[in-house]
Amino acid sequence: MNFIFIGSGKFGLKCLRTCLKIPNLSLKTILTIPESFNISYNSKPIKNILHVDFKKIANDLSIPLKVLKN
Repeated sequence: MNFIFIGSGKFGLKCLRTCLKIPNLSLKTILTIPESFNISYNSKPIKNILHVDFKKIANDLSIPLKVLKN
């Protein structure tokens, strides 16, 4: 079964690593957000202190990495 990973933090990384160990699961892309992002209730960008950069994993697995912008 194919799947797309959606996540941005340390907990998401743990989930992704677990999914990669499951037989018959095939990761097709990683969808994430930048470390800092805008949110409606704050005039300044918010920083996700638990953010993980998924570039290395995507490169190692030769899969696309999509980073959502505002």
